[in-house]
Amino acid sequence: MRWFGMKPRRLLLWLVTLSFVLGLRAAENAPATPSAPTAKIRVACVGDSITFGYLLRQRATEAYPAALGRLLGDGYDVGNFGVNSATLLQAGDRPYWKQAAFKQADDFQPATVVLLLGANDTKPVNWAHRDAFAADAAALIDHFTALPTKPTVWVCLPVPIFPNKFGIDETNMAEIRRLWREVAAAHGAKLIDGQAPFAAHPELFADGVHPTAAGAALLAQTVAVALRPAPAAPVRVACVGDSITYGFKLPDREHTSYPAVLARLLGPGYTVGNFGVSGATLLKQGGRPYWQETAFQAATDFAPQIVILKLGTNDAAPGNWLIHGSEFTADATALIAHFQSLPSKPAVWVCLPVPIFGAGDQASLFMSHLARIRDTLRAVAKTAGVPVIDAYTPFVGHGEMFADGVHPDAAGAELLAKTVWAAVKP
Repeated sequence: MRWFGMKPRRLLLWLVTLSFVLGLRAAENAPATPSAPTAKIRVACVGDSITFGYLLRQRATEAYPAALGRLLGDGYDVGNFGVNSATLLQAGDRPYWKQAAFKQADDFQPATVVLLLGANDTKPVNWAHRDAFAADAAALIDHFTALPTKPTVWVCLPVPIFPNKFGIDETNMAEIRRLWREVAAAHGAKLIDGQAPFAAHPELFADGVHPTAAGAALLAQTVAVALRPAPAAPVRVACVGDSITYGFKLPDREHTSYPAVLARLLGPGYTVGNFGVSGATLLKQGGRPYWQETAFQAATDFAPQIVILKLGTNDAAPGNWLIHGSEFTADATALIAHFQSLPSKPAVWVCLPVPIFGAGDQASLFMSHLARIRDTLRAVAKTAGVPVIDAYTPFVGHGEMFADGVHPDAAGAELLAKTVWAAVKP
């Protein structure tokens, strides 16, 4: 293009026009500006060795803050600011106030703070300063609520203390819990009961003070239930099944059966009903048809939004399968259709039966029938367009999780609950 020789005024007009056109083309070809990522909710877990994860083999993944992060999900960033041997008392032998983690928790700019301190304050050397506990607790709450992020502060009442070598005392701890309750109420902090879930469960502690990996997971569940916002109306989950759902062989089944654990995992936005019946069969002509049990009507009247169907184990018994096995597909299809047709229009999940463990011809025959039942349930679920929860694979090779080869123990019920939770969680 010849631009030399143009008159100055025409040249200026040409240059302006060219820059305008090039600007339009650049704008058209420029990559789209990515939208800013949604900020995560920062949760600061402030505490002592129980928060830190002392004695845990894989502390980075097993400590309660790490487990809490997984439970809360991708929308949260959970920080572990636990310090071994830390005291809440400023006059204690290792005041949390003087630790680097205290400043790090501030710099984390949390939206939520969970305080779990008090165990080391019960030691004789620190208990001598107990008269200052309430004032120091109030000061710690006020410190965090005054941060620029104005976080919500939660006080987690300390877990119970069992016989130990550290001089940490449960009698003194009871007094500390009382003080925490009073101070939290007076200073606008919210409470999490970290004691009740662990009562009478010393097996969840490695040394009487520090939770095992299972104990840390339970503590994380307890905190997660408190922190997760609840929807306006709780989602109703009906757990339909046999003795495995019911919690047969479990001590304190109201708290240890898989539906009870599932309720804690899902949190306050859910109401989970246990409609398990020991000995129940899915087969209408089985030894104890679920269809004829009061629990069947109770599950229907529950008006669930989610239904977990976990039946089939008792159907594998030779007296049921060899005589009525040909009817299993039709009966399973009918059970799914029954719940799908409820006015609440629930989402139905088919949970495959867990493995059973045993030796001998009878056990082998039972296992063979149960394998066919799992295949049948998969096919029925596919035809009905409902999802399947694989509760079989997580238990393969783990006979130690079964009290009698058929019924999961407390650890097995927890694993089953986590397997179901992973499938149905929002």
